[in-house]
Amino acid sequence: MRTNLTKIQRCPGCGNFLIMAAIKNAIKELNIPKHKIVVVTGIGCSSKMSQYIESYGVETLHGRSLPFAVGIKLANPDLTVIAYGGDGDGYGI
Repeated sequence: MRTNLTKIQRCPGCGNFLIMAAIKNAIKELNIPKHKIVVVTGIGCSSKMSQYIESYGVETLHGRSLPFAVGIKLANPDLTVIAYGGDGDGYGI
């Protein structure tokens, strides 16, 4: 579990920062313990999401975040699994 990463590395104008902030706010509002969260990403820019949210993180193959996330949820239904991907993950691959 990664903690205390404070230097955000995003390109100017990138919408990922707003999505990350919304996910962090939702986690806080829902009061989900950090050890019960897994953030699953592909590779590329979207993979940084798992580095900035205090949770367990999995950086999978490009375009494969959803199958990995489903597998994690099936293996442990008590976890909150967040799958995140960019346009390359969801559309290009």
